[in-house]
Amino acid sequence: MYSLRLLLHSVYGKAFSVFGRELDMITQDSLRFYKDHAVYQNFGGVVLDREEGRKIAECLGDGKAVILQNHGLITVCFSGRCCTAQLANVDWNRSAKPSMLPPFGSCP
Repeated sequence: MYSLRLLLHSVYGKAFSVFGRELDMITQDSLRFYKDHAVYQNFGGVVLDREEGRKIAECLGDGKAVILQNHGLITVCFSGRCCTAQLANVDWNRSAKPSMLPPFGSCP
C-alpha cells in the first residue's frame, strides 16, 4: 500500500509524457527509475477518481513512478517518507529534460 503520492506537472515531465514511453536511461538521475517505472497510456483525466486510481496503481505495480500519458508523472513512496517522493520528482524532471533534446527527443 502506498502511503504518499506526488503528481508533478513539470514542463519537461508533461512534454515527455506525450511520447507514451519509458524514460531514457541517459543520465545518472534517470537511473533511479531503471526498470522501476511504468507508462499508463489510458489516463482518463481524473487522478482522484477511485477507479482511475486503482488502474494507475495496478499499472505502477511495485515501481517508484508512473507516467500518465499526455499528463505528467506520479511518484510514490512507502511509509510516509515524503522526502523520498519529492526527491524522485526532482530527479524525474532532471531526467526528462535531456530525453526531450536531440537525438533522444525524436518521436518513436
